Amino acid sequence: MLFLFVLAMTDCSPKKADEQSANVVAQTAAMEARIAALQAQLEALALSEADEEAVEAETAETQTEDVQTARRERRRRAAELLEASLLAELEEAEAELEAVAVIQPAVPPPAVPPAVISPATPPPTPPTVTPPQTPATVTPPAPPPTVAPPAPPPNTTQETPQTATQVTQTQMQTPATEVPATPTQPHPPAAVEVTVTPPAQPQIEQFGDFEFQVIEGLVTITKYNGTAANLSIPATINGQPVKTIGIHAFKNCTSLTNVTIPDSVTTIEIAAFRDCTNLTSVSLPRLLKRLEGSAFFNCTSLARISIPRDVLKIGIYAFADCTSLVSVNLSSPSVLSTIGASAFECTTSLKSITIPPGIRTIEESAFAFSGLTSLTLPPGVKTVGNIAFGWCKDLTSVTLSRGTKIDGAFNANVQMNYRD
Repeated sequence: MLFLFVLAMTDCSPKKADEQSANVVAQTAAMEARIAALQAQLEALALSEADEEAVEAETAETQTEDVQTARRERRRRAAELLEASLLAELEEAEAELEAVAVIQPAVPPPAVPPAVISPATPPPTPPTVTPPQTPATVTPPAPPPTVAPPAPPPNTTQETPQTATQVTQTQMQTPATEVPATPTQPHPPAAVEVTVTPPAQPQIEQFGDFEFQVIEGLVTITKYNGTAANLSIPATINGQPVKTIGIHAFKNCTSLTNVTIPDSVTTIEIAAFRDCTNLTSVSLPRLLKRLEGSAFFNCTSLARISIPRDVLKIGIYAFADCTSLVSVNLSSPSVLSTIGASAFECTTSLKSITIPPGIRTIEESAFAFSGLTSLTLPPGVKTVGNIAFGWCKDLTSVTLSRGTKIDGAFNANVQMNYRD
């Protein structure tokens, strides 16, 4: 029974190794896709910088030198922050990929061979006792005539017949004990090496005015070629859910005035709606989780925005230069913990905002040059970055806790009202 149990356990090892290998292949494919996306973002960022330099050159004549300098500096810092963030994420993804590209599943320890139990050893055979020799026969005088026994058959050697004691002892002798052969020990499965071929770059496909890619069954919209003013982005394309609005997908679509994004979308990538200067309203998806850098940068007509509860961080420069923005609704309760660097910089029409209690960090320049007049920071805010509310010329007072780190966050003339 022990041997059969060991065999059963050994037979399961190759199956487990195959399942582990399949999981690693799936994880590696996902990481390869993410790395490809990050590399595409870096390439798009480089192209974006070149485009911006051309735009700045065209508009330089209509701007004062101070405005030109300020805009160039903001765009330069935005590009640097974006590039640093993308490079860090790319390095992390490549490290994870390197860690799982080749797996060595744990080799099961060699099975313990079943113990060979010898049958009980019979008691030793008692030594054969030879009966004492029969004393010599004394012939009595004048014996009667002896009848000779018949001659033995030819070619037969006469043997001394065994005594009863000898016969009994011979029958009691135990036959030789046969020890069962030890079964051949099965070899444990060899380590499995998985060679992963990077997946091919998804092809660009067309659906009406939309260009898109399908990655692992999920649709990323990569470009919009239409001229609609009011647009509802489809929730599915060819039966597959739309999950991502890609990098620069709607950039510089100046015809757009209203956009509805379906709840299937969980990610809005870098600069997805950048420079949509006539966009006045946008409905963000209820299940949105990632709102990346410069997503609505320079949407100068955008008046209101509501951030869904599942967004963890508002990306850098996400709404910078949205000069018509008068209302920002940050959901509460929510998982939002960070307002990124320069996220609402130069929102000159924004007079007030309610910071929800879940916010922990407000990064540098987050509301610099905004139109805020007063501000209350909840006790949960731990850090406010350098010049986060710098050059807010109408901001006169702030209510906050003493435990909040605010070094260099406000202009010197702002009055601090501590609640504790």
